Amino acid sequence: MHGLWYHGLGMALLAGRLRRQGWQVRVFSYPTISQPFARNVKALQKFARASQAREQHFVGHSLGGLLILRMLVEFELASQGRAVLLGTPLHGSHVARRIGEQALLRPALGRSAGVLCQGFGELPADREVGMIAGNRALGIGQITGRLLDANDGTVLLKETRSPGLRDHTVLPVTHTQLVMVAKVAEKITHFLQHGHF
Repeated sequence: MHGLWYHGLGMALLAGRLRRQGWQVRVFSYPTISQPFARNVKALQKFARASQAREQHFVGHSLGGLLILRMLVEFELASQGRAVLLGTPLHGSHVARRIGEQALLRPALGRSAGVLCQGFGELPADREVGMIAGNRALGIGQITGRLLDANDGTVLLKETRSPGLRDHTVLPVTHTQLVMVAKVAEKITHFLQHGHF
């Protein structure tokens, strides 16, 4: 699942790498700005239930990770599996809150503003969840002012941490590079197979 301002096509590189590592991959695309978050959650649940697989894993970038968590907490799925989040602001995004405070920039968050600002830190009880975060501080966060804490240019490193995560790892990449770098795909595969990075 992609993040804010993206489309499913933006996940093609990562999806291709995961396919080459032996995974069957389906990409879920959703309107990040125009549609309420709750409606996207229901659409993801319908998408997930359409799969006949006994084992179904989830991978989500940023906002996509929040979507996955909410869906897994609210709806029960027959399939088993793990989830990997990529730079997901579990506790809400400092950058999103700054954008929300500026009248000219606020519309850019659209109907995802609430969840991006507040986060969704509840983790599903029946699935192991891992987080891959970046610490290369280049990205949209710079237009909202200097970020003092370690970050990937968009999300603060501390926003990606939670004691309920099965594992957490940090790579020297930006927020956008989390869906572009080959090492990320390798880490995803390792977690999905073994439950740790």
